[in-house]
Amino acid sequence: VLRSISAAQPLVAIERTNPVDDTRRAEKIAERFSLDPDEVLGGGVVVFASDRRSKAVALLDMVDTAREGERGVVSAFYAEARFVGAIREVARERSAVACFTRGHGEADIRSELHRAVELVRDEGTRVREVDLAELPNECTVLVCAGLRFALSGREQTTVAAFLARGGGLVVLLRPPRILAGVAEPIGLETVLGLLGIGLGLDVVVDPIAGGDASSWPTRWGYGEHPVVAGFAGRRITLWRDARQVFVAPARDADSEIIVAASALGRAQGASVIDRANGAPARGPAPPGRDASVDVAAAAHHGSWNARVVVLGSLASFVDETVDTPGLANGALWLAALSWAGEPTPTLGLPPKTPAQFRVLMSAAQLRWVFVLTVLGIPGLAALCGSLFLWRRSRKDGPRRRR
Repeated sequence: VLRSISAAQPLVAIERTNPVDDTRRAEKIAERFSLDPDEVLGGGVVVFASDRRSKAVALLDMVDTAREGERGVVSAFYAEARFVGAIREVARERSAVACFTRGHGEADIRSELHRAVELVRDEGTRVREVDLAELPNECTVLVCAGLRFALSGREQTTVAAFLARGGGLVVLLRPPRILAGVAEPIGLETVLGLLGIGLGLDVVVDPIAGGDASSWPTRWGYGEHPVVAGFAGRRITLWRDARQVFVAPARDADSEIIVAASALGRAQGASVIDRANGAPARGPAPPGRDASVDVAAAAHHGSWNARVVVLGSLASFVDETVDTPGLANGALWLAALSWAGEPTPTLGLPPKTPAQFRVLMSAAQLRWVFVLTVLGIPGLAALCGSLFLWRRSRKDGPRRRR
């Protein structure tokens, strides 16, 4: 497939490396793209790079699998679509601009989110801080990272207008501050509701890993959304003090959960902030609520062509977590920002369906195959060799007597 692409477009150059011969480079690639080193060494990976942008397509990203009886088979092969999509993504000319809001107690992008911001810049996306009173036209995606104080009515209108003209929005949440059973608003509840995303009153805890249940990993708790494509079973993300999110029907909007806790997860009352002394205390979960264990959601508004991703845990994307080896929080952050801000167009290339040939045999037939391959064929070879040596010795005998 790569040779065909390179032949059709000479600007595409191919460099081959055997991961077995260069394990150090393979391990660096695995770390850079949050892949399992064994997956890179065993199946290989194709890395597309142009200027400062790069994207990896591993073997498991190219196929769909299905089960037939007790074995797995490849049901679809997407190499062409994945490769062409990756080339278009890294070679795009228009540079995305991620605009981080300020003035509402957001996380500092120079300290708390320094590594997350560096990852964004490494992908060729420009980063700037903005005041919602004067939102620049160059912004392609707006990032609200840990709002402590609510947006004003005018600022809420600015965000809604930005989305209505096709902008993207990524929201990182802190645990809610609950007073008298009511969460203090952050000013985005109404606009998120228009896209079918709601914010819960609780945090999600999960004892799956033991220890502190408010900090839990997931390997399988991903949806089928493009933001988390290729994550299930292959990438681990860590969720700390994650606020509940949920989805609901909304006019002209499609929303879906992209990350959830395990079956052991549960909703738990969020920290209550005592305004008198600022000391946190545990409060009970509000009664009569659905115990949602979802912590991230994505939505697309058809009329606006706006895309929104809500990640329920700011703490999951601060420097300490993003820098932890073996975690894919950085990859999830980049995927969310990319999908919301400058999505790759759908190519419409259909997958190939590999031909699967099945041979069905009974137990008796399997025994005959074993006898034939293990005893019969080697025995026949030995007989032929003995016959050849016998005939040769008979021919050589008379010559010696002469």
